[in-house]
Amino acid sequence: MKNFTNLLKFNSNNSSSSSPSDPNIAQRALKGLAKGTVGLITQPVNLSVNLFNKVIETNEVCYICETPFTLIQKKHTCLSCGRLVCKDHSISKGAEEERLCESCHHEKLVEETDSKSQAVKQEIAQEIQKCIEERNDKTKQLTKFISKSRKLENKQKEQQADHERKEWELDQQFQKECDNNYKMEEEIKELKLQLEASQSIEERTVQKTARGHEEVEIMRLKINGMLEEKKKVENELNELKEFIRSQVPVQIIKENLCQICYQNVRRAYSKTFKPVVQGEGKGGLAKIEDIKRDICACNII
Repeated sequence: MKNFTNLLKFNSNNSSSSSPSDPNIAQRALKGLAKGTVGLITQPVNLSVNLFNKVIETNEVCYICETPFTLIQKKHTCLSCGRLVCKDHSISKGAEEERLCESCHHEKLVEETDSKSQAVKQEIAQEIQKCIEERNDKTKQLTKFISKSRKLENKQKEQQADHERKEWELDQQFQKECDNNYKMEEEIKELKLQLEASQSIEERTVQKTARGHEEVEIMRLKINGMLEEKKKVENELNELKEFIRSQVPVQIIKENLCQICYQNVRRAYSKTFKPVVQGEGKGGLAKIEDIKRDICACNII
């Protein structure tokens, strides 16, 4: 009986000090209470002769074990239901006089257990609801991430295709540039050959020009010599003219020249031949045959 009472006290203390979210303590207390009750019912009550001799003559008994109260077995009143109960079938609630019977204590334990179970269930339901909401949020985020990843994958494919297309275009352009460079190199080679040919032509032209300058200089010297010679001849001719004008008779000139040369000399020196030519002209013009026949071979004029 004492072991059962101690078990109830231990369970009561544990139930009052434990947290509301731990239902195992209440379950253990109920199991201990059940075991103690079974042991209490099955255990035979062995009361000694001296105990029965000290029984107070009264009708008040414990409503659980129906044991009459004595000086040793004092009566207690349950704070919850108000019925009389012995010390062995009651549990203290702080002070020694304040006690609860096992039935009320059991009911309170069940109520506390139910309330704790409801709180735990509500807490679990809230946790489940929170997990569901988090799962929904995670599902939405995962859906957005999958959609975004698909868009990024499609964009990457498009960029890769665009990159391959641009790479192909650059390869084609590079090939064209290579062909153009090859053509330009060939043209440069041809231009170099033409330049070398033009340089050789220019060198020959320069040489010819130098020779031409030399020849021009020679011709200029020759022309200067011829001009000097012409000037000398002109001077001699002028001297001859003066000599003819002053010394040579007109009749001698007429006799030594043909008709054509004489006419030329006469026209050239009209002033000299004027006195001599006054009586002429009576015979008329000579015939062409006579003029041709009388032409001299002189080189004076």
